[in-house]
Amino acid sequence: MNVKNKGEFKSLLIKVGSEWKWLLKYLRKYRLQIIIYTMIGIFGTIMGLGSSIASKYLIDAVVSHDSGALGTAAALVIGMALAQAIISACTSRFTAVVGTRIKNEIRSTIYEHIICAKWEDINQFHSGDLI
Repeated sequence: MNVKNKGEFKSLLIKVGSEWKWLLKYLRKYRLQIIIYTMIGIFGTIMGLGSSIASKYLIDAVVSHDSGALGTAAALVIGMALAQAIISACTSRFTAVVGTRIKNEIRSTIYEHIICAKWEDINQFHSGDLI
């Protein structure tokens, strides 16, 4: 890497760092929602694994012709599947609501900067960079 490329690389790292600082402002603001989303994801994963285990018990009950265990295993599979569907719906709803709120806030901040900027300063960016 020659001297010119090192300078460009350092400049690029500084720009990326400033972008991350700007995004981390939103991370701090929405940390509770991120924690909730992570917990819902972990719980959904656990329910998926539980559903697999319940399916194994159901298969074992069918293969061994154990009618007593068959009803319990079937109820367990149905319960896990319903719980997993509910968790999936909650996750989708939560993602849509919070994601829309964050996107709108970020867009609002960007548009505010564009409106308040001097047009000569904005002229240095390519048209695609502003979008």
